Amino acid sequence: GILQYNHAKGTTSSYTPPMNFSEPGSRLSYFIGIEAKETSGWWNQREVSITLIPSSFRNSDDKICDYWALTGRLGINLPVPVSFLDVMIAGAAGYAPAAPSWSQLNLSTNMKSNQDAFAWQASINFQNIFDRHNLGVLYGKTDPGWLISPSFRNNTHTLEIRHQYRFSQRLSTEMRYRIRKQWHTPLDAAVKRKDDDFYAQITFRF
Repeated sequence: GILQYNHAKGTTSSYTPPMNFSEPGSRLSYFIGIEAKETSGWWNQREVSITLIPSSFRNSDDKICDYWALTGRLGINLPVPVSFLDVMIAGAAGYAPAAPSWSQLNLSTNMKSNQDAFAWQASINFQNIFDRHNLGVLYGKTDPGWLISPSFRNNTHTLEIRHQYRFSQRLSTEMRYRIRKQWHTPLDAAVKRKDDDFYAQITFRF
């Protein structure tokens, strides 16, 4: 579990406006999670968590609301009939039952005033290819009202490809190419925003 203090001017945790910490009731936020430590056999990961950030946004009626979210992650090792790789499929999902209105998020108000928010992503990962390579492909989709995780940028579709190569036990490289595209067009934009980014890293372990 994590108990966090939030300053009125902001916090170091990742969050998205209109969430803010100006109200006294938002000083403390809470996180609790449980994870299965057994990762052999079918299971690679099993985890559920709850995040609560009190008094952190106002709805369309100017009422102060709590933002809370339930998240879960699951990874499954697949038996494959080849000896030179392992295959793992993984998924993560989050649900927030109350979220800011679309007008607060600078989107069309043709939707209902207040709504929930859902975020999910799924991946297939080819691991230990010839004992050196890891390759993963991920796709995800996030509602506009999801405000608390950098892995789920709100109002986007995400496609990502990662590759890791281990030269040795100490030296490895990792590369990632990611495409993010807005799901709904903001009211002050003519087109949907699209971000393409490439990331590369070399790691040496002492």
